[in-house]
Amino acid sequence: MNHINLLIKPSSSLCNINCDYCFYSDVAFNRAHPSFGFMSIETLEKLVKESFFTAKNSITFSFQGGEPTLIGIDFYKAFHNFIKKYNTNNISVNFSIQTNGILLNKEWINLFKQEKYLVGISLDGYKEIHNFFRKDKLGVGTFSQTFKNIKLLQKNNIDFNILCVVNKKTVENLKDIYLFFKNSKFKYLQFIPCLDKLDNSTGDYSLTEQEYGFFLDELFKLWNNDLKNKKYISIRFFDNLLAII
Repeated sequence: MNHINLLIKPSSSLCNINCDYCFYSDVAFNRAHPSFGFMSIETLEKLVKESFFTAKNSITFSFQGGEPTLIGIDFYKAFHNFIKKYNTNNISVNFSIQTNGILLNKEWINLFKQEKYLVGISLDGYKEIHNFFRKDKLGVGTFSQTFKNIKLLQKNNIDFNILCVVNKKTVENLKDIYLFFKNSKFKYLQFIPCLDKLDNSTGDYSLTEQEYGFFLDELFKLWNNDLKNKKYISIRFFDNLLAII
């Protein structure tokens, strides 16, 4: 194969926060084994070795969770040592990670900078909106820690994008959230719709099809107005539609 793209969950479904709407937590606890724990170094080495045996031109390694930073930074240092060991043909390699950002510090920043990671940060908006559903295990909102570490990414010129889960609160406060993202100088945004639980039970976060459609219409108006005024912000959904057209 010329190119392969791997989505790796080194912490399985383990997470350090407890979002009310987390679909992955719901999926995990409906499995026979909710979590398989942390990936072993032996499995990691085999994964990297087989990847370079398979790909001819390029590989993208993407880390997700659960929360992928929970496994610790030494796992990623070992990962990059394996990259150097097995990338004997010097093929192109790209790295990305999707995280809630809470555990990031200077050591993580140095790794992201050195290896040129694209970092996805989960942030649902300004403090009141984000904290409504995204809480830690003690029920405390996680905005302050996440936002502080986003500023650390900005300060160190790390490429990152914002992933916002669209829920009922998002729809009700869209304009304020969009303005907050703009004022925070976030240039790359993703919005994904919140999903109800597998048993179809709902919560304060639940989103109807009509609400999501309204959200997309209103978001497009805001985005298009900025585009006309030469203040382009990348919103992945609209960028993808443009690419298809």
